[in-house]
Amino acid sequence: MDLLLTIGLFLRLEAARKLLQWLSVFTVVLSVLLIVGFVMLIQRTNHAKQEFNAAIATLEDKNLTTAQDRQVEALKTSFENLEKQIGRSAVLVYVKYSATIVAYTGIAIYLSRPKVKAVFRTELK
Repeated sequence: MDLLLTIGLFLRLEAARKLLQWLSVFTVVLSVLLIVGFVMLIQRTNHAKQEFNAAIATLEDKNLTTAQDRQVEALKTSFENLEKQIGRSAVLVYVKYSATIVAYTGIAIYLSRPKVKAVFRTELK
């Protein structure tokens, strides 16, 4: 598909220009939806963290054995490690999809310019 699209652009076919323009718009919309979905996932994670902290607080009020205290501390540590991994992943996701949005928006805008449209032809000679 990419090879055919590239050949079509080199031959300056109007169909290839339109297809690339629509694919660019589709990619931008999909990237925005993925960012929104990731933000919602982060919010659910924060809510789960609050519930986890509340559950741990009620456990700390009770008399626990040393083995149970160690299990609670191990859970806290593993939850904190997961939280750090989520933070690193969030940065990567935001950077990747932001760059994708900028790049494909530029492609869509460039291909919709009148001067660029004039260069492309509707049929192969």
